[in-house]
Amino acid sequence: MRGVIPILAVTVLLTSACGEDPFRQVVDIDLPDHDPAPAVVLELVAGDTVARHFVARSYGTQDDRLEEDLAYDIVLYRDGAEILRHSGSTDDFNNYDSTRANLTLGTPLDSVPARYRLEVNVAGLGSASAEEIMPQQPVARVVRFERDGALSSDGERVDALRLAISDPPGVANYYAVQLGYRGIGATSCSYIDGTVTCDSTYADFSLFAETPNPLVRDLGYTYRMGLSDASFDGQDYQLDVQFSSAEVGENASLFVEVFGLTEAAFRYLVSKEAFDEARGNPFAEPVTVSNNIDGGYGYFIVANRRRLPLE
Repeated sequence: MRGVIPILAVTVLLTSACGEDPFRQVVDIDLPDHDPAPAVVLELVAGDTVARHFVARSYGTQDDRLEEDLAYDIVLYRDGAEILRHSGSTDDFNNYDSTRANLTLGTPLDSVPARYRLEVNVAGLGSASAEEIMPQQPVARVVRFERDGALSSDGERVDALRLAISDPPGVANYYAVQLGYRGIGATSCSYIDGTVTCDSTYADFSLFAETPNPLVRDLGYTYRMGLSDASFDGQDYQLDVQFSSAEVGENASLFVEVFGLTEAAFRYLVSKEAFDEARGNPFAEPVTVSNNIDGGYGYFIVANRRRLPLE
């Protein structure tokens, strides 16, 4: 009994040190102060003639969103040589217009691996930068494509695609796969001397696709299905995909695109999709979105790709 008394005394002492209610589940935590920094987005995809971008400022959890117009400068380098310079204003993004987010490149972005460096300066916030190396162009082929050749998760008849990816050994590789079609984007007609003449412009559209493969990660709207080579390094890997082309016009051409992503891009896309899925759910754990901007926040994506037609 003498040995029990000291133990009880120590227990009471430790319990009282925890506050008035040691079993209280709510803990008050003082949030650290937030220093505003540049928030930057730049996305480069091999073959594109534009670079998609966005610039803003970062905010703390308790900060008010300010109505402000910040000037910024963007410079992009490839292997040390400047290939793009742009000056703009964050006010350009207040009214959504996709063309304002596109920076025109002099020539289509080369698929040859190179080191890209992004430098951004935002007035009043300072500078931020990032570096990424263009991945190798993926090696892939269509093994099988059959219209109405599979059943979807809802039991509906859909198209079936089997895609083979040849993975180089000894290097961590990250892939994304999406389905799409090229169709008529807009048509303009003119009436001259009793004759109607119409001209059509063509554009690429994405298609919803799914796969039963448990290794595939959801990467969001643009890149769709993500895959790491951690389980098939140096091997040929086959991926089965189901999608529906029933609503695609007769003159449209189907294709599958295989992207080669950097590790930073893959981690960002996975975490961003998890963040979007958790939004609006009060019981979901907070999701930290991956970031690869030094001196700020955001992401710098450099992606290679291979497009394969579906006959």
